[in-house]
Amino acid sequence: MQIGRAAWAVGVAIALGMAAAVPAGAVTSGRDRLAADLEILTKQQLTTNKEIPDRDKPRTAQCLAKSIATDIPDADAAKLSDMFNRRTAFDKALEVKWLTVGRKDAPARFQQVINAVQKLCPDLKPYIEPMF
Repeated sequence: MQIGRAAWAVGVAIALGMAAAVPAGAVTSGRDRLAADLEILTKQQLTTNKEIPDRDKPRTAQCLAKSIATDIPDADAAKLSDMFNRRTAFDKALEVKWLTVGRKDAPARFQQVINAVQKLCPDLKPYIEPMF
């Protein structure tokens, strides 16, 4: 399954429309909050994926979410999380900067995320890399 730029944008829009799924005090850093938001979004996107075994989908979602959040400065991650949960105004430039991960659309960001996947969960890289 390939999650292209348009699909990722739709997913972000869905996440922006979600009620706060994780209480702000439940996790401490903006990066942790963003990873939790992205994990929820990714789990939803993976429900229909046929290439990833059902037993690996939760770990894949968690790994991808953490890998995306890893290199984002905490302040930016906090703002993205706040955007997802409608606690702050939407910032398209910030979204594009950090959440555009496509191999063609943002090759440097793609490589950052794949490097984080390789470090955090190398066994899931074969599932995650083709998504972009």
